[in-house]
Amino acid sequence: MAENLPVRTPVIAPIKLKQYTCKQSVYDHVPKLPMRSMLLAPSGGGKTVLLQNMILDIYKGCFNRIYIFSPSIEIDHTWRPVKEYISKEIRPHEKEKIYFDSYNSRIGRNY
Repeated sequence: MAENLPVRTPVIAPIKLKQYTCKQSVYDHVPKLPMRSMLLAPSGGGKTVLLQNMILDIYKGCFNRIYIFSPSIEIDHTWRPVKEYISKEIRPHEKEKIYFDSYNSRIGRNY
């Protein structure tokens, strides 16, 4: 009896979703935005320098807001050029908090 049943094959195709675009780096060989990444290195391993270069060069002009969570944000002078860029180019609202020296998961969900 099972021999008379028609054979059906599902069609596997991407679901049509609304597409969004965002500004991209001028460098073709870096990851396209949006992206996810993780930086892991010991102290002095270059994490802050890499982030500084990503903000000031590699992905410059790609973001409307930048929030920095770093325990050393107020004492590490490496952040100074980034802070100047954010202040002059992105121009956050005066009362907007953008630098955090600690992380609170309840606050983080709001951003």
